Amino acid sequence: MRASEQFTLRWEQIDWEHHILALPRTKNGKLRHIPLNACAVDAVRILKERHSERNPYSPWVFLNEAGGKSRSYREWFEAALTDSGVRDYSWHCNRHTFASRLVMAGVDLRTVGELLGHRAQNMTWRYSHLAPSHQRRG
Repeated sequence: MRASEQFTLRWEQIDWEHHILALPRTKNGKLRHIPLNACAVDAVRILKERHSERNPYSPWVFLNEAGGKSRSYREWFEAALTDSGVRDYSWHCNRHTFASRLVMAGVDLRTVGELLGHRAQNMTWRYSHLAPSHQRRG
């Protein structure tokens, strides 16, 4: 997910039964569904438990320490990077890593583009060099 999609996520957008997030307002203007694997479902359940402790009436999935809507990863992410000694890393690197790992695992570029919410194929094509079939051709 893009940061803007993540920090505007509401509980009503989560389909707990089918393990899917619905993103109605994406950057490309289209509805997008994000499938959740077991690890992601567990993480969202933990957020739900913490949510009920901080602000049980808030519609927002991501809350700040005060229990209000978290507006950005900047509230904590940059400090965490500094504290951990991680350098040359940004929030967007999470999306890039996700896409890279999918392609290296053999997921087709169309699916990767759909999961990332790319409007144009050329946005996804930049990951093509990571595809196992590409490596075998070279």
